[in-house]
Formats: sequence, C-alpha cells, structure tokens
Amino acid sequence: MNKFTYLLLIYVGLLFAVRCTIDPVAGGSDSPDFNVYGNIVHLNGTPASNTQVTIIPQKYNPVLDEPLPDSLTDTTDTLGNYRFALSDTGIYNIQAVNMLERTRLLITKISLENDTVIVPQGTLKNTGYLKALLPDTVDTAEGYLFIEGTLLYKDLSGAIQINSNTYSTVIDSVPAVTIPSLSYDVLNDPHDPKILTETFNIIPNDTTTIEVMPQTRPRFSGVVTNSTGAPVTGATVFCRAVILTPNGDSIITEKQVATYAKGRYEIDSIPDGKYILHFTYTCLYCDSI
Repeated sequence: MNKFTYLLLIYVGLLFAVRCTIDPVAGGSDSPDFNVYGNIVHLNGTPASNTQVTIIPQKYNPVLDEPLPDSLTDTTDTLGNYRFALSDTGIYNIQAVNMLERTRLLITKISLENDTVIVPQGTLKNTGYLKALLPDTVDTAEGYLFIEGTLLYKDLSGAIQINSNTYSTVIDSVPAVTIPSLSYDVLNDPHDPKILTETFNIIPNDTTTIEVMPQTRPRFSGVVTNSTGAPVTGATVFCRAVILTPNGDSIITEKQVATYAKGRYEIDSIPDGKYILHFTYTCLYCDSI
C-alpha cells in the first residue's frame, strides 16, 4: 500500500467516524446512499491539491442535458482527496482539472453498487487535441460534437471547410486517456445522437485525428415550408411508386415520415424507382404549405 492510498483510507475512516456522531434527521437519514472517495496526484506523484473534480453520469450530454448541480463538483484538499455524496445508483465518470497547472484527467465507468466506493487514484497529465474530419452532410448551423459522460463538446458553427466534401474542427483540452466514444448531434433534432467513432487515445501535447466517413445519403430529403416561407414541423411527407419487376409484375412501394426541426425530412431505405411525393399538414389556424 503506497503512502497516498494509506492517507486516503485514513481520510475515509475519519469522515465515517464524524458522520456516525451525527443524529439522524427526523423522518429520514443524514447519510446518502453512496459515498464516493478518491485521490488525485500530479505526474510526479505529489498530491494534487486545488483540483476541481466533477462526477458525471455516464450518459450525460453536456449540450442537451440540464447543467450539473454544484453537489457533483468538489475541490481536492491538501492531500489531493475528494468526496461525493450521491443518492442515485448508476455508472459515472470523473473529470478533473488542476486550477493552477490546467492539467486534467478522466476516469470512466465508476459503478455505484456499494454504499462506499473508492475510485482508483488518478494522475493529472497535460491535455491533447482531438481533430475531427467530418463529411459535408453535417449541420454546421446547429450540429455539435460531444464526448458522452463528460463536459467536453464543440459546436460546428466554427468548423472549417477544407475541401468540397470535408469539414474540420478541433476540440482542445481533452484529457490524455482512452476516450470511449465521440458523438454527433443536432439541436432540436428528434433523432438520437450518432456515435461517430469508439475507443481512441488522446496523447499529451499532441493531436489525435478522427476521420468520419460519409454515411449513405437519404433517397429524398428536403424542407417543408408554408406560404410565407416559414418551416413546418410535423407535416406528413408521403412517397409512393409503382415499380415494374423484370418479369412484368408491379410492386407498390410506399413510405411516410414527418418533418422535424426546421421543417426537414429524410426518406431512405426504399428501392430504386420513380416516386410521387405528397405533403400534408393539418392545422386549423395555420397557413397552407
């Protein structure tokens, strides 16, 4: 057992002893369901005091989800120790930044199953850069990249088009660890976020480049607007085709979708053929489309 693990165990024991002397509040208990303890050191092994530590649910989206409460952030003491008191079970990540040196760390997959959880000791390191090369189908107005379960994200409004088919963007200050995944999402889009790539390494003071291959384009896509030019969300788009087979039989192919954010629609997974598109929208007090 090294020195800092020993000090952490003493720290946990003292906290437990202090908590046991507190009388429970009427109607409940003063104790949370889960106590999470951990210790952080610098690269040379010395305690990393004054380090801001945040515990984050593994599925957290830093753009769409509510801001994390203050109770999920702590600052390490002079020995590099931190503590969280949580009520909800689940899997969490630890993200930390030293306020003086700006070194960072990320510890993933912390499972809260027991009432006391001791996180493996974390080491702060210099950060790296994540460069993403993206197909021209990404939404540079409302699209963004994010690392799920962290506070790291980058909107694509500043993405640079480096050629006719590719955009480039960079996320800086990424902890130098193995990152579980990089995801893409669009604001006000009902579709689930797309995982662009999984399990890649960030190297201190270096740039990791991720190239995302373009996905198959939908057979039909577009925007539905009303008579004033305003986009219509919730309109029905219906396509129909009568396709003749080589032996002379006819096959009727139909598909229906609804428009989503900014009146956009996409229709895919249909065979080759000539289709007729129908657009309808039911609203008693709306302009026609």
